[in-house]
Amino acid sequence: ILLVGRIMKLTGPRFLIGFGLALSALSLYLMSGWSLMVGSREIVLLGLLQGASIGFINVPLTTNAFTTLDDDLRTEASGFYNLMRNIGSAAGISITSAILVHSAQVNHSYLSEFMTPFRHMNMPTDTAGLALMNANITQQAMMISYINVFMILAVLCLLIVPVVVFLHVPRLPPSGEPLAIGE
Repeated sequence: ILLVGRIMKLTGPRFLIGFGLALSALSLYLMSGWSLMVGSREIVLLGLLQGASIGFINVPLTTNAFTTLDDDLRTEASGFYNLMRNIGSAAGISITSAILVHSAQVNHSYLSEFMTPFRHMNMPTDTAGLALMNANITQQAMMISYINVFMILAVLCLLIVPVVVFLHVPRLPPSGEPLAIGE
């Protein structure tokens, strides 16, 4: 995040936002390859990649939003910008959670169809064994659901990249002041 403001002076916000979206799509795609045996190293590395992609998206987007505003409008604009960001985040989290829960239920249903005594396998007959088998099916169904959500989000990030071309970049007169406000 610290270097993005300086890089933006050289490349402009469109490139950085597009790069951030592509980086986010890459990390989400890599997350869609996880299994139940994923290691903590991979989780941390892809988390760092996600964090870097957020920096490449948010810094130029916020700077572009506030660059042309007069000083007396920045307080209200900041409140409105954060309100819209929070509403968008809440809606995204809600939709993603709904997809996750629905996908888990569907996958649990599909996986449990195969667990019958007629499949020539040793089925548990006691309550504890059946509960353990159900827990394993639920765990596998949730993993499949997370993989599905990661892939959906990766595709959405890639679909947003062409929209960056339509981002209005204001032309400012050259001055010695930095574009980013506050440090």
